[in-house]
Amino acid sequence: MESAQDIPFPVRYTTRISTDTSLNSSAVYKVLKDGSDKFDVTLYRTFIDGNGEERKFSFGTDADHVAEFHELTALKDTSYKGMYYSASKLPGELIDKLQQIGVQVTSTELPWYIIGSQMWANGCSYARFTDRFFSAL
Repeated sequence: MESAQDIPFPVRYTTRISTDTSLNSSAVYKVLKDGSDKFDVTLYRTFIDGNGEERKFSFGTDADHVAEFHELTALKDTSYKGMYYSASKLPGELIDKLQQIGVQVTSTELPWYIIGSQMWANGCSYARFTDRFFSAL
């Protein structure tokens, strides 16, 4: 499970894009770019560049200037498969377009409110929580 600290973008939704077939990444990126422009939705993703560095990319308007790259040429050697993030839910029409070209799309709202309860679900008792809390002070 991802926590708020793992995601370097101002977002509320996560979208997993994958497929069982081999699609041309540039075709998928074009649909994402066109859709983000048409519906005014900013999609973010990270990718690894040729030097092994993690980079940030955005499709659409990056009002918070979080992403380093905005041009599709930055993704030319990167697979489209992976996690994408957005502040708003992806429009159904964009999801439909992606599915029409053979992409599997799974999108959900990030559950910020259960991050704390994850600690309890993973077996952390009240005593351990209290110990961790006060030792951090």
